[in-house]
Amino acid sequence: MVSEVEQQPIIISAEAEHLEEISTLAGDIWREYFPGMISSEQIECMLSQGYTLEVLSHEILAQGISYDLMLLGSELIGFASYGPTQASGEMKLHKLYIAPEFHGKGYGSKLLKHVESTVSKRGCKTLVLTVNKNNRRAIDSYERNGFTVCDSVVVDIGSGFVMDDYVMAKNLDLAEACVCLRIGWIPCRLTTLEESDDRNCLT
Repeated sequence: MVSEVEQQPIIISAEAEHLEEISTLAGDIWREYFPGMISSEQIECMLSQGYTLEVLSHEILAQGISYDLMLLGSELIGFASYGPTQASGEMKLHKLYIAPEFHGKGYGSKLLKHVESTVSKRGCKTLVLTVNKNNRRAIDSYERNGFTVCDSVVVDIGSGFVMDDYVMAKNLDLAEACVCLRIGWIPCRLTTLEESDDRNCLT
């Protein structure tokens, strides 16, 4: 384990050789963090639907989704993924996770700010995400970082499971406290697993 006293985390773009590490870390995080919010059966179902090497590779190569990694020394401690939606000037934060043992250190906010800066340079005006309604810790963190709850969605992901999420959004272009009445998040209303595969875990 690398001590954060020795060095601060760095953020790099993921490459194909990192996908197995992402998949492994996602499994570790989900199995530790999400019991109590969703069942263990749903956790395994969603990991199999969203974090196999084939799915991760398809997202990067065919869907235009970017993955960024947070490293402490050589240790992968978190990752984020994001990509365009059908709405002009809008991108979606699909995933943002920090390993639970590194929660409470501001690393999630650091990774989020990196994503916001990156997508802004790509012309993004609005960043949207979905988060489990029971994930109060993540919701509070997103609100501290300027996101606002804009909608509530229930998505059937098959196998008898649903995702009961809030949609949150942040206007990256204007310093307004509440922008959800006029931003273009409605066209990307979530209806499929590929569009809403998240349990964002920002701390």
